[in-house]
Amino acid sequence: MKLVHEENPVVLSNVSTTSEFKIRSTAHSFRILSSGLYSNKIRAIVRELSTNAADSHIQAGIPETPFEVHLPSLLEPWFSVRDYGTGLDYDDVLDIYTTYFCSTKTDSDDYTGALGLGSKSPFAYTENFSVTTIKNGIQNIFSAYISEVGVPSIALLSTNTTNEPNGLEVKFSVLNTSDYRKFRDEAQYTLQWFRVHPTVIGAYTKSVRTYTHESIIPGAHIGDSGPCAVMGNISYPLNNIPNLDILPEDVRAFLRYGVELHFGIGDLEVAASREELSYTPKTIAAIVHKLEQFSSALSAWISDEVDKIDGVWGKTTFLYDKHQSSIYRAAVTGYVSKTAFKYAVTSGTYFSKHTFVYTAPDLLARNLSITAYTVSAGNLRKASVVVNEGILSHAIRMDSDVVFVLDDLTKTSFARLKYHYKSTGFYGTVYLVTSPLPIAERAAHYDTFLSEIMSPPTVLKSSQLRSETKVKRVAPGILQAFRTNSRFCGKDKIPWEECTTLGNASERYYVHLTNVTPCVPQANGKFVTLDLAALTTLIVDSGIPIGNIYGVRKSALATTTEPGWKLLTEKLTEIMVSTPKSEIEDLVLSEYIDSSSRKAYSSKDIAKRLSQDSPYRRFVETRACSTKVYGYSKRKALIALHERFNHTVDVSRMVQSLDDEYKRITERYPLLSDSYAAELDKIHYIKAIDFYEEKKNGISIPNTKG
Repeated sequence: MKLVHEENPVVLSNVSTTSEFKIRSTAHSFRILSSGLYSNKIRAIVRELSTNAADSHIQAGIPETPFEVHLPSLLEPWFSVRDYGTGLDYDDVLDIYTTYFCSTKTDSDDYTGALGLGSKSPFAYTENFSVTTIKNGIQNIFSAYISEVGVPSIALLSTNTTNEPNGLEVKFSVLNTSDYRKFRDEAQYTLQWFRVHPTVIGAYTKSVRTYTHESIIPGAHIGDSGPCAVMGNISYPLNNIPNLDILPEDVRAFLRYGVELHFGIGDLEVAASREELSYTPKTIAAIVHKLEQFSSALSAWISDEVDKIDGVWGKTTFLYDKHQSSIYRAAVTGYVSKTAFKYAVTSGTYFSKHTFVYTAPDLLARNLSITAYTVSAGNLRKASVVVNEGILSHAIRMDSDVVFVLDDLTKTSFARLKYHYKSTGFYGTVYLVTSPLPIAERAAHYDTFLSEIMSPPTVLKSSQLRSETKVKRVAPGILQAFRTNSRFCGKDKIPWEECTTLGNASERYYVHLTNVTPCVPQANGKFVTLDLAALTTLIVDSGIPIGNIYGVRKSALATTTEPGWKLLTEKLTEIMVSTPKSEIEDLVLSEYIDSSSRKAYSSKDIAKRLSQDSPYRRFVETRACSTKVYGYSKRKALIALHERFNHTVDVSRMVQSLDDEYKRITERYPLLSDSYAAELDKIHYIKAIDFYEEKKNGISIPNTKG
């Protein structure tokens, strides 16, 4: 990054001597520049070494090539960054790399670095790190360390020829195991901003930037994190910016909404630590300009989108929806004011949609009457009306959840409306518009009314409403469990409906009903209540093709003696008992090991890289499922059905056996429960434990290649 220094003309008068300030090279001054500079030391190291690596790739002409980051783990307890850039020779290390404030990047905005401090950042965490440089076939390995007098120093350890590509690696040990996760977390946070993501070795999940609103203008997004400026792969928080009162409040407000602004390298000035921006006039001007662009782009986008929408109702709904988002609020308010849009009133967080008011005399003069209903969860009821000085009036607001039903029948009954909206899933207001005129004369009056209220988008004729068809019951005393899609309705109770047809199924499954309560007959002739809602959920989740379920009252039990009728619980018992025991064992085993803590002890990929005699491998191979065993919900449901209806197996004993084996294997390899450990680390760990136990017990376990 270019460092611009403006010359400052100085006029001296009556001055005899001058002298420049100096920086004294002491342990204390170096400690301030290496360690005291950073508040978050681990993040600083990841950030500084990674940006240096990315810069080196740009210098080498390979900007799209990822560099490498190694995260510490139990078996590989070090952090390192390796690039494949230009590399450094012996003189470069001594003259540039080890010199504070010395950088080769101060004349170009192609690079993030420029301060000559980032390469020394490991001293913020450790007193010793290695620097391996490769340039033109020569490898130099250096040790950077804090000397006895507290001054950073460097020593050449070896010089070798090599066929490895040019580049540089910085590496140091992480002795505190509690810091492993800190390095991982800081790497995930820091590296998400890199345009070319590095190759990361170790337990790591790549973080990808996601936005609720992307590229509102080039390089300006709305995300779910705090407001920030991104420049040269580094994110800087935007907070406590001085002198922003020159901007309107609605523009300043963007900084409260998670705005992410991207800048070119050199557009902003940064603090020496790179943990925050330096709010110089140049930086503030760049931020103000970007925010103004952002605001103008939002206003233009709102205007363009509204122009694409046909109809005043649709435009009003769009503006209302956008006004609910604080990001668009100012742009919506500006549009309403600029265009004199008369169907909305806005002020700050307030947005009022236009309301058409018709009194009873107004409607009578138009040969119309209106009845308003509210619909919620399939329930239809009359809406409240306004009465002012004894005069009834309807206030029709331009909401998106409004439907107008025009009566084109001799009579549109409340029952027909209720039936139509019973299962549509509609929530909102229905206005039934009727007229005393003959049917043939109503259309013109309806059209005039709809034109007056600016042609609402959803208009139906009453003849288009679904009407209930009365059907004859199959038999008194037989009911059918009501379904929606593949599931039975009701969390606690099964809703029953009149059975109109028995269909052509070869088998019909039923339960006994006492009134509407499902029951199961017992051997003593008595009945116990059956939780049919929970049972049908298990049936659906398990995938068992039961089909319709009927409820049969005592008065209709004679029907069930006919061919094809079967008690539901007897059918489930028949299905469960016919399942092979091996399949049930696989089912229970698959369910048992399907958890994050147990998966580490059941990995086939790890087991195949171990000795045949390893207890881990034996455990996995003897407990491996012989078949593919379903998904989570189906597995759970089938196990529950076997426990309840299969008297030939003891599922609880199967689980206890697994518990005993699992306990033995976890006691032998306790550290495998660390889900963040890399697979290779786990393999080395298991081999180490097996080797130790072999020596302790005098048992030979052959070595295998990992």
